[in-house]
Amino acid sequence: MNTDRIRLPAAFDRRTKRLLHHLRPGWAAVVDHRGIDRTSALALIERRAGAVVNFQPSAPPEGPAFGAALLLAAGIPLFDVLPGEDRAAAYRTVLAAEAGRRRLTFFFHPRQSVQNASLGSAPVRLRAVGAADVVRAVCRDAEAFPGRFLAFVQNTAERMRKEAALFLTPLEVPELRAASGRVAVVVARSPGAPEALRRLLPVVAAFAGKAPPYWAAVDGGADHLLRLDLPIDLLVGDMDSVGASALRVAALRIVHAYPDGRAPGERRLRALGLSYRVVPSPGTSEDLAVRLVADGGARLILLFGNGADFLAARERGRAGVAGALLVRLLYGDRIVDLSAAGTGFVLSALADRSGRATEAADSPPASGRRGGAW
Repeated sequence: MNTDRIRLPAAFDRRTKRLLHHLRPGWAAVVDHRGIDRTSALALIERRAGAVVNFQPSAPPEGPAFGAALLLAAGIPLFDVLPGEDRAAAYRTVLAAEAGRRRLTFFFHPRQSVQNASLGSAPVRLRAVGAADVVRAVCRDAEAFPGRFLAFVQNTAERMRKEAALFLTPLEVPELRAASGRVAVVVARSPGAPEALRRLLPVVAAFAGKAPPYWAAVDGGADHLLRLDLPIDLLVGDMDSVGASALRVAALRIVHAYPDGRAPGERRLRALGLSYRVVPSPGTSEDLAVRLVADGGARLILLFGNGADFLAARERGRAGVAGALLVRLLYGDRIVDLSAAGTGFVLSALADRSGRATEAADSPPASGRRGGAW
């Protein structure tokens, strides 16, 4: 057995999407994320995480397990922390590191399935997640699919009945007149972005015509626009997953509040000294963004990353998609959904990389070692 231990710098955040802002290439990402979703997994791959340590099951019995599958396909070691006294002590250690924004050190054995490792000064018991775990989770998920899907549909129908009248309330935000007569593009975090969005820019330009598009970002979608050097005309959300740079350059910031008026996102904007408006609304921030640009007079609304399908909603912990269906019923004559293009780009890229990995495995590498496609 290989007893050599590997040492990596490590960073922790209770929200994986926040962790991405301070995770450096080669670092271990320490997360608290039950059933890692595709978007988070692809972002960890893009950030070139050296390993992923999860305080929750990465491929839980209820599924889905596609995020874990992507990380393993990318050759990133994935570990789940086993329950016990060590787990509680280790979690206290990483919480303290998160509060002080301190870097941790992760020691582990790369080839042991169950092992004693350490996070900072805390010992921790780990189990390596492998392909067999993903297969088992996928099989269990497939067996439970009919019941889960029917419950999802029932939740969606019930919420639509309860919330439909709220979606008819006009949203009075005078600044949104800037979207009048233009093509609005609503961008949310999604698999394959921002590269997939970059490839869609000619399509956006064709729809937009002579007038420039009105770019509306939903939370982390603002970082995609910033990386592509595109304007952020509108930023909507609870502001917890947006980089500070994107927050500062947004022309109009709208904090999505609960229907009762609570707006947790205000705290961060106040701390940064940034101006904003608070708009209460049912549904998701994506739903609110569509309502805002529609009420602002956008003649066409292109959606990117606004997952209203069963899998995307489940990965985000949503029990239904009432708001997404309501905005499509209200504004469907103006909506063009480009979200599937992002997923298609990811699948094509993975297939291409898998093919190149197979070719590399069948040919003797010049270095004398077999290398991964990632």
